[in-house]
Amino acid sequence: MTMTDVYLKKPRSQYRWRGARVITVRGLSNQMASVPLGASGTVTYSSRGLTVRFDACACCRVQIVISGLRPDDLEITALPETAQAVTGG
Repeated sequence: MTMTDVYLKKPRSQYRWRGARVITVRGLSNQMASVPLGASGTVTYSSRGLTVRFDACACCRVQIVISGLRPDDLEITALPETAQAVTGG
């Protein structure tokens, strides 16, 4: 973690993660693909674990969705309200 990295407190309820911008704290994978440590994405769903749609790869434009992630697998960089305030939406 560098001095410019800011991580927010993790919500206790998983439904509060929806819409949050996150990064991975370790490499993650499913049966189709894997994402490296530090990959960023958006939480799109929460039920029995979190579903994250990761940002598209800069070189090949492939976008990965991984479900069933635990909050321990992720760090929050922006909560939904914060993201809307920054973008003006």
